[in-house]
Amino acid sequence: MGEITGGMERAKNQYSKNALPYSGRADNKTEALLSVGIDRANEAEKLAEIDENLMRNELHYTERGDLLLERKRIYEDLHPETKHGGDRKSEKIKTEEIGFDLPNAFTKDVANKIGVSRDTIENELRISRNLAPEVKETVRKHDIPKTEALKLARMEPEKQRAVAEYI
Repeated sequence: MGEITGGMERAKNQYSKNALPYSGRADNKTEALLSVGIDRANEAEKLAEIDENLMRNELHYTERGDLLLERKRIYEDLHPETKHGGDRKSEKIKTEEIGFDLPNAFTKDVANKIGVSRDTIENELRISRNLAPEVKETVRKHDIPKTEALKLARMEPEKQRAVAEYI
């Protein structure tokens, strides 16, 4: 048993017929469910903040890529069924508890929200994920074209560093 925090006055859906009055105590299951709900709300709030930043045009493509990596992590935590290779065939997915309105894949979702192509999203993710941090900084500092950064991202980190020394 643990104490409910965060100013919760009722542990119920406002439309529920069986209201559970706030007593200051909750069993472990209720506490865990409340925690998950709060965590999901915080994650959704972070997604909205990231989306707002992604829509700004003054970000360098490497900065957008870093934001996209964070957004992808959060999005896939909230929607694990959208992960590449995620569960799409089990009975759980086919039941009503998931429903028929599955969320979009990450790249499609974010591309629609910020008004760019899925290829743009995938390329910026690839650059951010694959460039060594110091190489990414060099790319950003010298404003290397995205096509060249993609070429660098396909190289091994040691080769990236060697090329970056000549920039």
